[in-house]
Amino acid sequence: MLGSLEIALALLQFASTWFMVGLIWLIQRVHYPLMERVAIDEFSTYQSQHQTRIAPVVMPSMLCEGASWACLWWYASNDVLTGLQACGGLLLAIIWISTFYIQVPIHQRLLEIKDTDLLERLVRTNWIRTVAWTIRGGLVAVHVYLLKL
Repeated sequence: MLGSLEIALALLQFASTWFMVGLIWLIQRVHYPLMERVAIDEFSTYQSQHQTRIAPVVMPSMLCEGASWACLWWYASNDVLTGLQACGGLLLAIIWISTFYIQVPIHQRLLEIKDTDLLERLVRTNWIRTVAWTIRGGLVAVHVYLLKL
């Protein structure tokens, strides 16, 4: 029988992951491509506001996703769930590494100057996170399904 903590953690992981799946697709297909249309004399301010406003939207969900993943991986009740969490953890590592070693540095450089090559690189490299979060969303959906919630 499932404990209420495991159920709560699975639902928290599901909600935070799927929030990020939706958000990353919105960013990938709408927000980042539209950055190119921001006027050059307004771009630095726009980029600064983007960073200021996106962090409080993204970070709580990323932290909830990471914490719930870690707890579920540690307390997984069978080998299948352990395997799902291991794969999910690998995807989280890819997402976090991509975020902090690729996307954040590009955003930092864009604070200084609007550069179309950097904007194209931002969109292109963000596919790493978009694909990883989408696959991860599938894994957490399977996890919830296997728990028969």
